[in-house]
Amino acid sequence: MPDQRERTSRSPRAPRAPRPAPAPGQTEGSDRSAASQPTDACACCGRPSRDTVPLFSHRELRVCFRCVDWLVLQRDRRLEGRGGGWTVLGAEPVLLVRDVGRSVSHYERLGFTVERQAPTAAVVTHDRSLRLHLSETEWPGRAGHGAVHLVVPDADEVARAWRAAGVEVVGPEDVDGFFEGAHTDPDGNVIHVRAVAPSPSA
Repeated sequence: MPDQRERTSRSPRAPRAPRPAPAPGQTEGSDRSAASQPTDACACCGRPSRDTVPLFSHRELRVCFRCVDWLVLQRDRRLEGRGGGWTVLGAEPVLLVRDVGRSVSHYERLGFTVERQAPTAAVVTHDRSLRLHLSETEWPGRAGHGAVHLVVPDADEVARAWRAAGVEVVGPEDVDGFFEGAHTDPDGNVIHVRAVAPSPSA
């Protein structure tokens, strides 16, 4: 009697279904990498999402970007009634520099993206909440006296990224109960980076 394993090994295999072609703009294997990303259930709407952030006081709870945007919108609408008849949607610092091209290259090293650039002015952005105007001036002594104060989740993370880009960073260290570092651009403008929460020693 023929061996059962022999008959099984000789049995024809069913043909495999053809692999679907990648979607436009998608390379082969990108769907696998996306599927491997962790998915969390939003603590607000309950929908699964790969784009979530933890709450400040309850790190075990995560909220999706859609719900975060909704909360920000509700906050802005509440504040509209407290501003005395006019609303501020944001503030955009202007830094005076001596050479816009040099400054743009420097801020790109810091992780900024160039939104627009003209011969004597430029706008650089980071995320959706920060826009810096770089304005070239020929007046002696006018450039390099600006300062920007950034509040970030993790000042150490920013300092590591900037040092990896080859720029000098002071700190971060405890300053008046807050964990803060600073970087000075080529013109002398100072970019302060402060953690959103007080330092543990405060």
